[in-house]
Amino acid sequence: MASVELDGIGKKFGDVVGVATQSMTIHDGEFMVFLGPSGCGKTTTMRMIAGLLEPSEGRVLVDGEDVTYDAPKDRDIAMVFQNYGLYPHMSVGENIGYPLKVRGLSKADRKAQIQDVAERVELTQLLDRRPSALSGGQRQRVALARAIVRRPKVFLMDEPLSNLDAQLRVSMRAEIKHLQQEMGITTVYVTHDQIEALTLADRIVIMQKGVIQQLGTPEEIYNTPANLFVANFIGSPSMNLINGSLENGIFTAPGGVHVPLKDSSQKNRANVVLGIRPEDMSVCDAVGAMISGVLYNSEMTGDAVFATIDVGEARVCARGDRHLRFQKAQKVGFDLDLDYVHLFDGKSGARL
Repeated sequence: MASVELDGIGKKFGDVVGVATQSMTIHDGEFMVFLGPSGCGKTTTMRMIAGLLEPSEGRVLVDGEDVTYDAPKDRDIAMVFQNYGLYPHMSVGENIGYPLKVRGLSKADRKAQIQDVAERVELTQLLDRRPSALSGGQRQRVALARAIVRRPKVFLMDEPLSNLDAQLRVSMRAEIKHLQQEMGITTVYVTHDQIEALTLADRIVIMQKGVIQQLGTPEEIYNTPANLFVANFIGSPSMNLINGSLENGIFTAPGGVHVPLKDSSQKNRANVVLGIRPEDMSVCDAVGAMISGVLYNSEMTGDAVFATIDVGEARVCARGDRHLRFQKAQKVGFDLDLDYVHLFDGKSGARL
């Protein structure tokens, strides 16, 4: 097991900044998730850790040792790819044992370790099959087993579940998390799926345009987003964001928004964005509500109803009781739990 330190690392492709200069430490045994939209720099950062890309600046240290210019094979890092990367002409057992064969282990030692790892990922009945005879989830487990059998210092996983259907992704998430906790191997996981990030990570790095927007635990990122990008990116439905102004401790916005803040010491501002998550609001009568507007849509999800109303130029969504029903163009009100109101600077996007 090992820690991974990125010391002032950055990557440019000509004049284009792929990853801006950044530093972070991934602790021994930690499950760190890099999260962000396509092109944000998360995979580029992982590839620099793996040795598949040379950084334009800075250093990569594994367990305190500078490996910046070491070849990938010399870093004792195992990588699991989105496309599985299995050898089609080899059986499952041969695929799993290939890293051990490269290391020169005897056939008997390879067989024992293959059997042990196959039991961990429930592949013992499939060792003689070829990858073409497996389902997507089974192939993903073979790729995991091949990485595990090496007992590396660090796991790198680049969107390993994106080719699976929704139900299988849920079960594979649980398997990956269980294996990582059981083995205690430092893991870096790249995804654009916020649910994967929130359920798997010990800590999350959120990136946009090559820049780290926030690094923290899932709870910190969900409950106290650092800026408007993080607030809008995390959550399904995402956080409601309303442009308005703040005067004498009251947030107002056109169309029917009047929110008396719990912290009335905030100074008056003309360009403020109020953020509130749908689950931190309640549906109420429009008269006297903190937010009121005309119903745009309602969605029944089984355990809840999500009501969306038009408020000036904004659309605001609240999570309501599953038994709620609405009429077309009905006037609807929302009240806010003031403990969970967020304020952001409208110009910089930074949290106030």
